[in-house]
Amino acid sequence: METNENSTYHKWEKAIGTSWHGHEFLSTIEELKQVFGKPDAIGDKNDKVQYEWILDLEISNSLGTSAVITIYDWKEYRDYNEDEFIRFHIGGHSENITELAQIEIENVLNLFRND
Repeated sequence: METNENSTYHKWEKAIGTSWHGHEFLSTIEELKQVFGKPDAIGDKNDKVQYEWILDLEISNSLGTSAVITIYDWKEYRDYNEDEFIRFHIGGHSENITELAQIEIENVLNLFRND
């Protein structure tokens, strides 16, 4: 799997230990590129993950903290078009974080689609 040249070791290090807690959403590669930028990693149809983004999610609380999440396709094992809707998983360090991330991602994508 190739990593985006803009990725840093620190970014990947922060994503260690994130996992799927049952939260997913439908989108296209093209939408995610336009909303979140280039993927941090790109694989091929033989990889479990073909596209992955690592993002810092701001959490609304008095501490102003953030949490790292990952967005990735999982076991598609096929070629697909960048404008085809597929299911993306959300990885995080807790179920609570991935639930909040799913809400925010879906809100952002809805705004993007209606713009």
